[in-house]
Amino acid sequence: MTDRFLVAVMIAITVMAAFPRFFQLMTPQFGLPAVFAVPADGFLQFVFRFVNPLFAFPVTIAVAIVVAVLGKREAAEHQARRENG
Repeated sequence: MTDRFLVAVMIAITVMAAFPRFFQLMTPQFGLPAVFAVPADGFLQFVFRFVNPLFAFPVTIAVAIVVAVLGKREAAEHQARRENG
């Protein structure tokens, strides 16, 4: 996958997540029948099914790193209190 594709997917996710009711209200407003809306929704769900794990893995790694750093810091502070206290 190219970087441009991932950026395009992230923009679509951000816009749709920020305005979910807007998209639901605008579909009938623009006169889009369900014949067009349902396949579009199916396509986006298909894309997100493959993209979500790509984004979940880096988040998992980032959380693990933060937890490890905070654990080391807390252990060092605990050791310093034991030596001083």
